[in-house]
Amino acid sequence: MIYTVISDINNFKSALESVQKRDCHDKWQPLTLIPNNVILYIENGRSDEVKLERLTAYSTLFFALFELYGKNDVGLCRTDSGKPYLVENGEASKIRVSLSHSDGLVAVALSDECEIGVDIQSEIEDSRAERLEKRFFADINIKEEFFSQKLLYLNFSDSDTRLSEMEKLEKCSSGFTEKWAYCESLLKCEGGGFGDLKRIQKIQKKTKTQTVKINQNSKQFALSTTIKML
Repeated sequence: MIYTVISDINNFKSALESVQKRDCHDKWQPLTLIPNNVILYIENGRSDEVKLERLTAYSTLFFALFELYGKNDVGLCRTDSGKPYLVENGEASKIRVSLSHSDGLVAVALSDECEIGVDIQSEIEDSRAERLEKRFFADINIKEEFFSQKLLYLNFSDSDTRLSEMEKLEKCSSGFTEKWAYCESLLKCEGGGFGDLKRIQKIQKKTKTQTVKINQNSKQFALSTTIKML
C-alpha cells in the first residue's frame, strides 16, 4: 500500500502547547516515537519556525509508522544527496519515506512496495510563477498515471491523536504550482535536487506520478506523489 499523510502545523502546535501545560509532553506518543538523532536534528533548526516544521513533520512520520506498520523502534538516516531512509536492526528498512512541507501543512509519504517522493506546495502567485516557468520549466511537460494510494489526515490531540481517511480529492489542473510539486516529487523519488531538472524526462519513463488539490485553512495546495516500483 502507498500512504500519503497530511498534517497541519498549527494543529500540532496547539496540541503540543496543551500537553506542555499538563506537563506530560515526555509521555505524549507523537513525541516519544521520534529517535534521538532526529530530535537533535530538530533542535539544530535555525529558527523556532523551522524547529516547529521539523517537529511536526517527524512526529507525523513516526506516528504514521507506528499506526500503519506497527513500528516503534525505527531510525532515520540520509543518503549523500539528502534523501531520508529508515533503518531497522542496523539495516535499511523496506519501508520507503518522503517528507515535504509548505505554508503550514506537512506531507509524509510511506510505502513498503516502491520508492516514493512527495511534495506539497501552496499556490504560487502568478508573477513569481511566470519568472520561474521561463527559468526552469519551459521544456517540462507533466505526465501523470493513476495508481492506488490512501490519503490520510493526522489530527494531533493532547489525548487522542488519530489518522483518518481524507475525502476523495480533485485532480489538479496543469498550472505552475502543480508543475512545481510534480517535478519536486519526481526528483525526491529519484533522490536528486532541482539541479537535476534536466533528468526529468528520463525519470518520467520509470515512475508514476499523481497530483491532487487540497484546500486547507482557506488556502489551496498541490500535493504530488511519485512512485518507482522496486
